[in-house]
Amino acid sequence: MPKLKSESPSVLSKAIESAKDVECGIYAIRNKVNGKVFVCATHVGFDADYKYHKQALATGIMAHTSKHLQFAWKKYTPAAFEMVILHRCGIMD
Repeated sequence: MPKLKSESPSVLSKAIESAKDVECGIYAIRNKVNGKVFVCATHVGFDADYKYHKQALATGIMAHTSKHLQFAWKKYTPAAFEMVILHRCGIMD
């Protein structure tokens, strides 16, 4: 098994410090027209994760990991979707 390269303490402390303000949890991308949802979990923050999904969906057919969501995004347009937070895990201690 290959050994993992350990990061310097300053790199780790910076990463931990920046993660303290990130709220993690579970959310859904909900189609307001038909009520269907795509459930997501995030550890990078709700807004950042939702932005990633919207960018992937906006690039076109098959860019997103969910074929069903990708086709619905194209059919109903982005205005038909919203983010709904289902569970907040809280900010890291």
